[in-house]
Amino acid sequence: MKQKNQELKEITIKSDFVKLDIRDPEVLKKFRNAFLGVTPFSEECIIKNIDDIQLRLNKNTQEMFATAKGAIIVINKALGYIIEYDLQHFSMSPGKRYFYGKAFFQGLNEKELSDEVLTLRENAYYGSVTHFLRSVYNNTNEIEGFEIRSIERKINTEKQRALARLNTLDQAQKRSFLINKTMNLFGDSSDYIRKLLFERDYLPDVLSPNLVKAEAIKGVNEKGETIFKSPDTLLAVIHNKPLLPVMRRFVNRSGAFKLLITSGIRFVPNKEIVLNAKVNVISNGLGLDGFFSFAYGISTMLPENYEP
Repeated sequence: MKQKNQELKEITIKSDFVKLDIRDPEVLKKFRNAFLGVTPFSEECIIKNIDDIQLRLNKNTQEMFATAKGAIIVINKALGYIIEYDLQHFSMSPGKRYFYGKAFFQGLNEKELSDEVLTLRENAYYGSVTHFLRSVYNNTNEIEGFEIRSIERKINTEKQRALARLNTLDQAQKRSFLINKTMNLFGDSSDYIRKLLFERDYLPDVLSPNLVKAEAIKGVNEKGETIFKSPDTLLAVIHNKPLLPVMRRFVNRSGAFKLLITSGIRFVPNKEIVLNAKVNVISNGLGLDGFFSFAYGISTMLPENYEP
């Protein structure tokens, strides 16, 4: 979905960070979209203890961080779960997000599950990052429609130069320059610099023509556990099978998502990603870009014992 570049409401200023008011509609929308995902089920999710969540914005990088006083409680009416999510890390910036934690599930009404709820759970699973990770563990990713390719990613150096010029201004000048499109602090280059500041950090990805086999991105650690690893810090995952109807209709309505069926996986240095047949959460060793980042989140998360 097209993201709006809006200044978020600030409460207090300290160092390079500002505290954000999660009750501000624009702030809450940004957090919900990143945490729950933008999915057919996210509107059916209620965060019960929203006031327990604290948000901070890095004024220089525009990266947002979240912490919580306790477990974040989410009621997912669409999939029939109450989720208590122990958030251990959350950060997001334009075009990407990275968060991890532990989820504890309780059924809303497990004794009387409707066919509709069971169908929606299947829609949430197929094509998801959980589906992908399980397919890698089972060496079935190609059969299940997941292509894995290496990525060559280059930094948007023009944006980096624009940021460097912006950082020569004080905070008041920065805000004025970003908001007031008639302010020409950098002369004739002002409009171009302003445009660059809202571009992505990286140039469009260049994908390798060669497929990466699941066997090539798995190993065993000292405990004998299967781990997800790669000599490349970036991998692309392309889902080439149709999504199930509910997800497919949602993607088709959200025109921008047609370009995001390709997902990016970023390996975090010195972090180990353990795989098993019941994997259902994102390890703290993975960052997600593209389709996985935008279209999936807590609103599509299923418990470890879920089997489609």
